[in-house]
Amino acid sequence: MIIMIRRTILLISVFFIFSSFAGTVWGSTSNNVTIEVNSRLKQHSPQFKTNVRISFSNIKLYNDRVLLSYHVYDSRDAKILWEGARVPFTIDNSGKGSLTVDINLNSLLPADKLKYAKLKFDFVDENNAYWFSRNNDILLKSDTIILDQSLSSKFIGTLTGVLEDSPISFSINVIIFLLAIYSLVRLRKSGIL
Repeated sequence: MIIMIRRTILLISVFFIFSSFAGTVWGSTSNNVTIEVNSRLKQHSPQFKTNVRISFSNIKLYNDRVLLSYHVYDSRDAKILWEGARVPFTIDNSGKGSLTVDINLNSLLPADKLKYAKLKFDFVDENNAYWFSRNNDILLKSDTIILDQSLSSKFIGTLTGVLEDSPISFSINVIIFLLAIYSLVRLRKSGIL
């Protein structure tokens, strides 16, 4: 009889623990908000355009005064700029939206902070006066854009950017460059140069 009572208490305890845990896990996913960057996550100029996709799992979090903005951090994640430009956007009935954002960090940051910075998007709800990243009831996921203006990073970024944006033009330029070198070497060997 004592074993039956212990088993019943144990089962009831497990049920309540599971119910409370499952409720917090399932409840928290209903307030997911995602900001996904569809363009390069590594930038080499402080002025650029980026394509952003937005997804609200709970449409009730959105109103016409929710605006997209961003925060800027240094390499150690120390805040450089809390609030970038606020940009309006719209979402469809499924909670999804997309937009292109023009970012110019030259006008917002001192020159010494432009060598390396991290830009992370966030939403601000002007109706209810809060940032989504600071609201514990909302799980905000956002891609981070890295601004790296070191010489090697700019060089590699330029090459990969041209290769990604127009691989045919890049290939033709490489072939022409190699043919020009080959021609110069042949001309030099023949004694003309």
